[in-house]
Amino acid sequence: MKVLKLPFLFITAICFSALANEGDAPTFKEHNVLLSHGPFTTKIHLTSEQLKKSETWKNLMQKQLSEKINFAGHYRLYIIGKGELPKDCGVNGWVCGWVVDKETGAVVSELPSFNGNTKYYSTIDNGTPSPDFFSAEFYPNSNLIWINGENIPESKIGNISLGDKKCSNSAYLFNNNSFHNVFEGECETDTGG
Repeated sequence: MKVLKLPFLFITAICFSALANEGDAPTFKEHNVLLSHGPFTTKIHLTSEQLKKSETWKNLMQKQLSEKINFAGHYRLYIIGKGELPKDCGVNGWVCGWVVDKETGAVVSELPSFNGNTKYYSTIDNGTPSPDFFSAEFYPNSNLIWINGENIPESKIGNISLGDKKCSNSAYLFNNNSFHNVFEGECETDTGG
């Protein structure tokens, strides 16, 4: 089982396995796609809106074209964490990501929208950001992605309230350059006892 691991993550592969065995939960095997062997482009093609992003972001997207396919047959799914791109993820953004089409060189999507937002936000405790739980599981030969994490509605980002946050185990299918939610389950809450 391949699980994306970011340094600040606590991955629960057991959670994904348990969900995959439930009645309506989709599995990677059910959503296989053919793995492309190219040809692939070597130059990133950005929209006018994407050209406004930081040079760091543009360089990261260009670099994805030289990396191996890791998602949905001919794409690179790139996820960045720790709030490393504040201009591109927003000042409170902790985790955000993009899908790059290796055949066309286009950045075709952000992470799936959850709770009305594509950027996964950090908990604010006395003004100090701390990482929320976030994990993603995906494969080169499948167009399914499982995401476990917390998010704040986009409308509340400027006025963050912990009561607005939601946590979910969600599965999305990636078709026609966009994500479609196909399963959503509740997160387990650790009460410490």
